[in-house]
Amino acid sequence: MAIAVTFDAKQGTNKKMGAGMARGKKRIAAELNFSGQTYATGGITCSFVGFSSFDSVWIEPKEGWNLFYTSGVVVIDGMASDTNLGSWTAVKALIAGD
Repeated sequence: MAIAVTFDAKQGTNKKMGAGMARGKKRIAAELNFSGQTYATGGITCSFVGFSSFDSVWIEPKEGWNLFYTSGVVVIDGMASDTNLGSWTAVKALIAGD
């Protein structure tokens, strides 16, 4: 299974950054829904549609856990495999890239 991603509807996925920051780059806020997910060693699949590459992905910490996005998966540092994440909904994320 994969994490459900909901982009901020007011922004769309084509929100361009100001020219002073980075030409052609975009950034957008999203919410991640882990409902029904069980953490597996190596992470949980997560896809940000509309981006071909990433400069940075920030995901808010949840219940004291640090979450990281790398190579198409969300990794939760130090979490044991088979941990149920069913109550994690509306986890904030900021994505920047192409």
